Amino acid sequence: MDYNQLIDKKISMEGKIADLRQVAGESTLTSEQAAEFNQLKEEYEALLVQIDNVKATDAAKAFNNKPVVKPEVPQVFNQKDDFNMDAKKGYQHRGDLAADVIKSVKTGQCSDRLNSYIKSTNTLKVGLDANGDILQANGAASTLVDGVEIIPDLITDVKEYGQGSGVREILDMFSPLSTDRKQVDYYINDDTYNVDGLVTQRIAEGGTLTAQNFNNKRKSFRLNKVAIFAQITEEDIQNVPLLESRYMRRAPQTLEVQKVQDIIAGTGVDQCIGFTSTQNTAAVTVTRAGNGSIAYSDIRNIEGRAKRGNAGGQWFYIVNENSLSQLMSIKDDRGALLWRANTNLGAIQEIMPGYLNGKPVIVSEDCPLLTEEGCLTYQNTFGYIFGQHTSDVRYAESMHFFFDKDMHALRWISQYGGQPVFTSAYTPRRSGAATLSHTVKLSATT
Repeated sequence: MDYNQLIDKKISMEGKIADLRQVAGESTLTSEQAAEFNQLKEEYEALLVQIDNVKATDAAKAFNNKPVVKPEVPQVFNQKDDFNMDAKKGYQHRGDLAADVIKSVKTGQCSDRLNSYIKSTNTLKVGLDANGDILQANGAASTLVDGVEIIPDLITDVKEYGQGSGVREILDMFSPLSTDRKQVDYYINDDTYNVDGLVTQRIAEGGTLTAQNFNNKRKSFRLNKVAIFAQITEEDIQNVPLLESRYMRRAPQTLEVQKVQDIIAGTGVDQCIGFTSTQNTAAVTVTRAGNGSIAYSDIRNIEGRAKRGNAGGQWFYIVNENSLSQLMSIKDDRGALLWRANTNLGAIQEIMPGYLNGKPVIVSEDCPLLTEEGCLTYQNTFGYIFGQHTSDVRYAESMHFFFDKDMHALRWISQYGGQPVFTSAYTPRRSGAATLSHTVKLSATT
């Protein structure tokens, strides 16, 4: 059955259910009536699921099959002077920009040329209206683009797509485990950082080996649920199809952003234990050389406390945006800058703008501020374990949760967890040596 036939069947079943409810209100239902009511209820709920699936399929087909038509460009916009742009930014005509923007908004990927233009203007905000036509707003003043009137509620910042992709890059760095269980278990020897708990023995000729148990400790963490629960009116779905498509795209991206926030700064209460969190008992803190700044000696001391020799682990710095300028100006003893800009345009440049002393620098507003402990953190991916449910993001839609308000209830659920692999810093075999860790933080300003 198609969508309209399903709706007709739904209306018919609602009438039968209403009749039985009226009977139940006036007298007690007979066993046959009660059985009929229960069967109708089950069929009705199954029908709602079927309607939702057909509706989602039809909406996806309509959106994917919608032709991308390049808007007609008034002649005035084909003049370079009126476009107010030079050739170095890659566009000679506004029509070329419009085509690139439409492609970026529809695919969620920003081309190098458009990315360069966005960075050069720093104010470009674009989006599509319900007809798939391009909109633009510069700063607070909305303007007309290619003769299309702006609908403010539908304006989308292209740069948020870049940030979303950058978040995915961070998640991939930690190689998430996938499980269909509610918790992740792993075994480790905290005392020696010996992953397998194996111990060697020296034996003289003719000597006897001593049997030893594997000195492993089981550790675990639960997968916590994070959800988005929203409502939308039937009128909005019918009148502005782009909204539903946007929600379907943005909700999973928002959950991915939350995952990264938890990995970085989670408190451990119904969420991950973040590696910059004070709950990370395996981290070591390096005393800062000067107040309110980050010096070259701080970088040396931080990297000197790193636990090395981890196969497959990747070291990186993570810093708050307000501390980034400090890193860009640090020089070594010979006067050479430690900073090297990331020249790879695209999504990853938004989240990883450069390298410090050869290590990637990730920017996150979830990191502590410049004067706080952990404003600069040196982290190895080997020292953090992250797991998520095999279903990743589960989506469900209900028409009857807000039935009396003629609204749809939309729900997205993601289940994941994580924590530092170890619960204490590593004590080197050499007596008197400073402890080492996969998480090294700069101390707060004194």
